[in-house]
Amino acid sequence: MSGLLKMHALSADIGQLDGIKTLAFGIFFLERAMPAFFQFQCDTGWTGGGVMRAALAQCWAVLEGCPVESVSFVSIAECERALPDSEDPHESDYTSVTIDAVDIACNLLEYIKCGDISLIVASITARCDTAELFNENNEPINESTNESGNAWSANRFLDEELDYMQSDFEFLKDLDVHETAIAPVVLHRTLLLGYRDLRLQHG
Repeated sequence: MSGLLKMHALSADIGQLDGIKTLAFGIFFLERAMPAFFQFQCDTGWTGGGVMRAALAQCWAVLEGCPVESVSFVSIAECERALPDSEDPHESDYTSVTIDAVDIACNLLEYIKCGDISLIVASITARCDTAELFNENNEPINESTNESGNAWSANRFLDEELDYMQSDFEFLKDLDVHETAIAPVVLHRTLLLGYRDLRLQHG
């Protein structure tokens, strides 16, 4: 199945998750997006890291059971100000993925307020588009082969991200714990799979 078809299938399936599991799904790919934002900061001196951490913490707090109305570390408007201008020249290969990370954070902040699944679907699309763009800008055109003699995917970052998303979805769909116990399980998976590591790097 092509990356585009996988993305559409996943976007259609995400509605099978309940609200708290959908939030957990969003937290998974925001966690994977954050390291690129921090790398952009290192490259350019950009600010906004504190705001992004606060947005992620706000999502985690809701996942841990805090009422949405009692958790207000950062507003969507404040989160949006962490967005770099794509038209400005930035000495970093991580501009597009940084914009992606901020958009995902803003979408999740909105999601915990209104529960609109289209915000998660939009984030899936943005994350996949950005992974593909990063690959096009940073990977050699010629395909190499692995030890089995099979060609590596020309879009390895996109394929990896889709695989993580599909795996996260299956994991959450099959997860049978009370919603009050979901946060530690999600945290364990986040750490176990290295979601806080910088994955988008030059090949």
